[in-house]
Amino acid sequence: MKNNNYRNLSSKWLVRSLLILVIAATLILYADHILKAVDPSGLFLENIREGIRQIPAIQIIRKACRQVLREVLLSPTFYLLTLGILILEWWKPGNRKQKLLSPGLGQDLLWLIGSFFIAGLLLVPFTALLRSGYGHFLRPLSINLPGQLQLPPVVTMIVAILAVDFLSWYAHWLQHHNRFLWRFHAVHHSQAEMNLFTDARFHFGDALIAYPLQILPLYLLLIPFPHGIYYVFFRIWYPRFYHANIKMNLGPLKYIFVTPQSHRVHHSTDRKHWDKNFGVIFSFWDYLFRTQYRGYQEYPSTGIDDPNFPVETHLSFRELPKNYLKQLLHPFHIRQRQSST
Repeated sequence: MKNNNYRNLSSKWLVRSLLILVIAATLILYADHILKAVDPSGLFLENIREGIRQIPAIQIIRKACRQVLREVLLSPTFYLLTLGILILEWWKPGNRKQKLLSPGLGQDLLWLIGSFFIAGLLLVPFTALLRSGYGHFLRPLSINLPGQLQLPPVVTMIVAILAVDFLSWYAHWLQHHNRFLWRFHAVHHSQAEMNLFTDARFHFGDALIAYPLQILPLYLLLIPFPHGIYYVFFRIWYPRFYHANIKMNLGPLKYIFVTPQSHRVHHSTDRKHWDKNFGVIFSFWDYLFRTQYRGYQEYPSTGIDDPNFPVETHLSFRELPKNYLKQLLHPFHIRQRQSST
């Protein structure tokens, strides 16, 4: 009876949350049409409408709403792949006690929605600033590595993919070994209920610090960032797969790719697993630098050792947004603690 009540509450929460998000995004997107319906002549609201249009943040928010609608709420691909991963969680759960529609899933879904707005308001302008700074101060130091080696386009693409993944591995390693960086990265590791959206629980402070480490070497060596649609698709959905609550280590492929098992070990609360398995896509960097944990059948508990962290406990449309803001603010007022990596 208790499980039935939980499923009913979870289903109602999911439907209600998606409905409210769709309504809110639609209202923002079609604000002009709504204003015309209220004031057909446009005389009274014209100045208000024009004033709103001049606010850059409003345009960024509207663009983010379009992305949320297109890539999440109205995307058949999103629902099909999400359903597929949820089926894998139901079939082979890493933690059998965890519910499919857990509070952790609800909280991380909110992080996913929020990531579109944070990207538009902070990360995209920061990337433009970084590119401009490189152009003004560092361009003379650049070395055209692909050109000097006369690499064919296919080889250049492979080098670019490997370079991006290694730099991501190195930035990830630093996030665990620098106390200041860990302050922000701990937010990602706070999830005790691993799920496909945990990859989106990524603090903007973490991204602002790590991104230059990942992108500046590419600028300096003139290695193009991989932008192919298949690569971008894989880069988005593969981390969702291996963050999920799935009992799977991919057999021989574990020596090449990060797996749900190896990444669960990376998120472990057990001290013997700390500072292991930093891979983002490929696992061979960890084998190369001896940071791979070789217990391939272990599925530990996950989270961080921080009793003050605002952990989500209920699927509530009222509480989860409040908790999201608390989690965003948490790195700015906590004392430094020993990391659980």
